[in-house]
Amino acid sequence: MSGRGGVKHQHWDGVVPLECQPHPSILRLSANLDWEQANEPLHFDIDTSK
Repeated sequence: MSGRGGVKHQHWDGVVPLECQPHPSILRLSANLDWEQANEPLHFDIDTSK
């Protein structure tokens, strides 16, 4: 696979390809059942009881 961005020699180069960046049209359903813009990590508030 070729392209920019990735891990080389066990070190992340910090480059996020355009197709992997957040986009305002991609939404996620939060734990409060609100739609919001999706950002990494997508699952950070799924299990709020832990």
